Amino acid sequence: MTQTYLVDGAAETPADPHAPMNDYQAAVLLQLCEDTGEEYDDALTSRQADRRIDTLRGMAE
Repeated sequence: MTQTYLVDGAAETPADPHAPMNDYQAAVLLQLCEDTGEEYDDALTSRQADRRIDTLRGMAE
């Protein structure tokens, strides 16, 4: 007997490192920049935005 497994290719593919940040990230980042007095950069990639959000959250605490 042979077993067949369906694989979701999208789940296995890493996110595009050059994808722009999404609207949610932009909103969170903008608010954190306003709260911390840091400059907002709307040209960040999604990964860069995640790192920047983490950094600014640390500063805001």
